[in-house]
Amino acid sequence: MVKRTLPAQPVSGLIDGFASLQAVLAAGEPIGCREIGRRCDLNRTRANRLLGTWRHLGMVQQNEEDKYEPGPALFTMAGMSLHSSPILRCALPLAQRWWKDGFCVSLGIRWQDRINFILHANPNRPFLESIGGRPSDAAVRSSAGLASLAQTTKLEIKKYDCEKQWQEQGDGCSFETVLSHVHNHGFATRTYSDSTRSVGVALKDSPAAFAVSKKHLSAKQARHTAKDLINDIAELVESIKVAEKNTSLEFKPINA
Repeated sequence: MVKRTLPAQPVSGLIDGFASLQAVLAAGEPIGCREIGRRCDLNRTRANRLLGTWRHLGMVQQNEEDKYEPGPALFTMAGMSLHSSPILRCALPLAQRWWKDGFCVSLGIRWQDRINFILHANPNRPFLESIGGRPSDAAVRSSAGLASLAQTTKLEIKKYDCEKQWQEQGDGCSFETVLSHVHNHGFATRTYSDSTRSVGVALKDSPAAFAVSKKHLSAKQARHTAKDLINDIAELVESIKVAEKNTSLEFKPINA
């Protein structure tokens, strides 16, 4: 189970700064300082100082209208994070195999109450389009997100009001029942209005989860699919452990 605790003396400036950076990323388009302040509950002066610092470091940049968008340093750090964690390159062969069998395949990393898909391969689209092929979404809306949420604490689930989100977007049963199913069977399922059934399995002790889905997949077929996927994920976790031992990065601090 993934546990996180707040330190005794958290740095509020770092928390606010990270929130402002997240707001730029989540906007999906250039966004102004005033709107960022509103979304992050920051006064305009504080928001402006934080964004100015991020701009100086190259994490954000401004366009001709002085609105903010992701900067080159942010993409550099994203690339470094993908290299330092071999999860994506280890998962690609597995994802491609399920994709070739006609499944839609997703690999997501949950953060707080959202699942961020670093891979989403649709069987009707070229596999090369799978990287970043789907935007982030509420974790309760996908089997990958549900599988990942089942690995976190009850306190965190309560903090992000996942029960309420599930009641608004779920399938009628209680959220506790859904998590209990994941704990007992090792996988989560979701069935959508277009008759697509999804099966999600979390990577052990990780916020990451892998999901496959297909239209008109029966409950019996979903159970067999889940059994195969659980075995595949166990092998994936072991391959990631091996790859992590052989991964290294040259660290160079950002010059302020």
